[in-house]
Amino acid sequence: MSGFKGNLSKQQEEALVAFRARLSDDLSSFSTDSKIILWGVELQVDNSKTDVILLKFLRAREFKVQEAATALLDCLRWRKEFKVDEVMTEEFPEAITSLGFIHKHDKDGRPVMYNVYGNIDIKQAFEAQGGIDRFIRWRVQLMETAIQQLDMDKIEDMVIIHDYNGASMLKMDANMKAASKTLIELFQKYYPELLARKFFINIPWFFEAVYSVVSLLVNERTKSKFVLCSKDSIREKLISYIPVENLPREYGGMSETKRTNTSTNLEDKNQGRVEEVVLDTGKDGRYEVKVVVEEQGTVYWEFTAISNDVGFSARLLSPEETKENVRKDEKKLKETDFMVPYTRSEGKAGSFIAPSAGTYLLLWDNTYSLFAKKKIYHRVFVDNSTSVDNRPSELIPTTDASTLD
Repeated sequence: MSGFKGNLSKQQEEALVAFRARLSDDLSSFSTDSKIILWGVELQVDNSKTDVILLKFLRAREFKVQEAATALLDCLRWRKEFKVDEVMTEEFPEAITSLGFIHKHDKDGRPVMYNVYGNIDIKQAFEAQGGIDRFIRWRVQLMETAIQQLDMDKIEDMVIIHDYNGASMLKMDANMKAASKTLIELFQKYYPELLARKFFINIPWFFEAVYSVVSLLVNERTKSKFVLCSKDSIREKLISYIPVENLPREYGGMSETKRTNTSTNLEDKNQGRVEEVVLDTGKDGRYEVKVVVEEQGTVYWEFTAISNDVGFSARLLSPEETKENVRKDEKKLKETDFMVPYTRSEGKAGSFIAPSAGTYLLLWDNTYSLFAKKKIYHRVFVDNSTSVDNRPSELIPTTDASTLD
């Protein structure tokens, strides 16, 4: 992408050289400190990381060197006046901290920040001690925490997700609007080019008006990074950028956060490689994983489906089914024959105790769909901690088996 280190036009390279040449004098006019650090980078040191910082201000000002230099000094002055370093040690009430969190990384290693707007307690967030200013200081702290995960080399920007689930026009009082406007202007001015992509999800009916206001406050370059997700496209769009094992379960992923508390032990144990499978339609719409348990064990499983549901069940195969690679007619089986009875879902996670050695069948089913193929992500892990030799269990994906009446 043009304008980034290693991909500069001749004009852009000249602007960077000019900015670099005047940097020492500019910094001297700001402070007599021998070491001025911005986002973990010492600006007086002439290296590639310093260039990354300078290029952020240049891109934000269309490579106009004077404007970029002024913006950098304005940023440094603001940080000093705002006392950003002190903000990083402040503590804030849960009513505020519950409104945002940073969780894992996207497919390119960028940190992902989640801003949650649906459960705002107006009184606690904006009207309690500290008011709007306290909320803004917390939001700056969250941004700075995400920046600490950037190395300003291979990773220099982040992904932000705005979740409006449960948001209401009734909650958007004057204080909230004022805080939002201040933050948009603040981040636009003092945190340039730190955004790789911003997703807007669970958008309420009145969002069009909100988005119109936001659009007026940001430049076209920033606006080009916005992605509006319809309710049906949230899971698919987020997973296209964020590994499913890094995406929180509440958004269709497989990762645990403090907000959900639905751990399956798969993530805790760092076990179970995530597999991607596309289920065909009709009679070809079955996908099986056979889990060989040597002794007793606990089988952990989890899956998420992209667009619409799939069927899932788990049961112990009979010796004949295992030996001949045939299948009983599941419709004729009793519910007690299953470790996990058949249900249809867009995503589930759970576990069951395998009471004896044998081969257990985990089945994903799309045979009931005539036209829509389904993509699923799944992982399975067996904890054999109760077995004698504690050897890992074998996972055997299969898709074809004859039916045993």
